[in-house]
Amino acid sequence: MGKGGRHMRKTLQKYSAFSILLMLVVLIALCSVVLNLTDDNADFADMTTNHLYTLSPVTLDLLASMDSDIYIYATEGSSGGNDMIARLLSVYKREGSHLTVESLDPATNSGLMAQFEIPTTDSEYVVVSNKSKTRSKVMSAESMFITDDNGIPTYFRGEQMITGAIQYVLTGAEQHIAVLTGHGETSRSSISLLLSSLNDLGYEARIVRSNSLSLSSENDVLLIMAPSMDLSESDASYIRDFLSKGGRAVITKNNVSLSDDGGLDLSAESTPNLDAILASYGLSVNQDLIISDDISGSSLRPTRLVIGGADVDGGIVIDECSSIAVREDVDRKLRITTLLSTDDTYYAKDISKGRVDTLTKNPDDLSGPFVLGALAEKNGSAIALFTSTTFMCDNDISIMGNKSLILNVFASLMRRDEVLTPAYKALTISSSVNMYSFPRYMWMFLFVIIIPTVIIFFGVITWSRIFRKK
Repeated sequence: MGKGGRHMRKTLQKYSAFSILLMLVVLIALCSVVLNLTDDNADFADMTTNHLYTLSPVTLDLLASMDSDIYIYATEGSSGGNDMIARLLSVYKREGSHLTVESLDPATNSGLMAQFEIPTTDSEYVVVSNKSKTRSKVMSAESMFITDDNGIPTYFRGEQMITGAIQYVLTGAEQHIAVLTGHGETSRSSISLLLSSLNDLGYEARIVRSNSLSLSSENDVLLIMAPSMDLSESDASYIRDFLSKGGRAVITKNNVSLSDDGGLDLSAESTPNLDAILASYGLSVNQDLIISDDISGSSLRPTRLVIGGADVDGGIVIDECSSIAVREDVDRKLRITTLLSTDDTYYAKDISKGRVDTLTKNPDDLSGPFVLGALAEKNGSAIALFTSTTFMCDNDISIMGNKSLILNVFASLMRRDEVLTPAYKALTISSSVNMYSFPRYMWMFLFVIIIPTVIIFFGVITWSRIFRKK
């Protein structure tokens, strides 16, 4: 071996042991970090695709402003606690100085279970309560997930529900969906599934009747579903006053509906009082019928529209719509946002004469895009207008696009002391498959046994070659 080779061997002899020792120290430190990340009680970075464990600014502001103690109790069912909810609660505990998060064992806390009226089942529940336990909100873990038709969870609304419960416990203000009746509206029973979903989010439905309206601009969202008769003068005056105080409303106005024999019913009554309220927000419903020019060989009728997807499962499905005319120039404080619209493959049939001779496109038919849903806001008040009710009714609310649209509309309109409820988050494969779902003992086995063994093995081989004399 030459002089250069001997010098290289001495250098490697000098530093090889130190290098291996340094690698082991770094490995042990990394192992400690990983075990800390997988510890249920430790802080961790949110690496999920849709930031399932990152609290929104709405929630963070609420927690920072709290000056009263709030207690969150989590029960466990027979299968153990839900890991996603447990992770989320640990973030609440970390961010809220006035929050106490505790587990609640049904076997040893029967008194609290009875006080909170938690069902004695194997299901899991989260309870948000004040210190004296005089005001509380009980939520099932199951209700924090929105599932598709196959029962597979597709959305996680844990933050929305927990933050809403904290707001209720702090303020005592319950949010209501005020369903207007007395004008031939779509029946409440037709939207029972929607009202059930809203109830899961903490929004109670109640009936308000014509000529005896009682609404709170702070705690109510008014729902007017396709009235077949116009509002009375007194009702219209009350609703205008409700809106002027910052009230919010969801309104559907149908010019066209499907008759019992499958034909089109174009006999909608005029509603000048309701139209005047809409016009004051820059909205009006055109006398037309929107038709799809491309149903791609499906069995859908041309007036059953699929918006934003290639098929029923991938978009929003809405029936027998008219277009909305938008005018922001009626009030300089008015802001209008499109909630639902078509592309230019749709066309409009004029129905002002009360009939449609053919659904086939004619040269004089207007082409899209058309606005089918819009949100108009001014001076703290808002109206969300749609030209069909079917997408929120029981027959179609199970379509994920429909449910997502209407629940997000209601969530955005809800007011809790000027704090909007955070939106729920979509679940993806990568949302649940991440380093936190990997079993803790597997991380320990990998970093404590496998990797050190491999490093030591190759280190010994390398070292032996260095010292081998030729």
